[in-house]
Amino acid sequence: MAAAVATERDESRPGSASPATAPDGRRGLSAADRLWWVLVAVVTAVGLAGVIRVWASDRGLWGDEVYIADNIQGLGFRGLTGALRHYQVAPAG
Repeated sequence: MAAAVATERDESRPGSASPATAPDGRRGLSAADRLWWVLVAVVTAVGLAGVIRVWASDRGLWGDEVYIADNIQGLGFRGLTGALRHYQVAPAG
């Protein structure tokens, strides 16, 4: 009997693990919620495609990226705590 009570869901409590119920009694997401998640998925996919496109194009480093790479390669870890080359500035830490 105790096991049966433990597995029942108390739908009157907020935050219970019951699935979403639509206003008409059907379970699942409403049309507005489905539209929202489709929109989120499309925006995420477009952003991811853009990042992959830039990464796959194998472009070189630009301006300030080159200067940062030069500082990292030329100064080493301890050197990065002092003055940087190419008039670069960075917060300590």
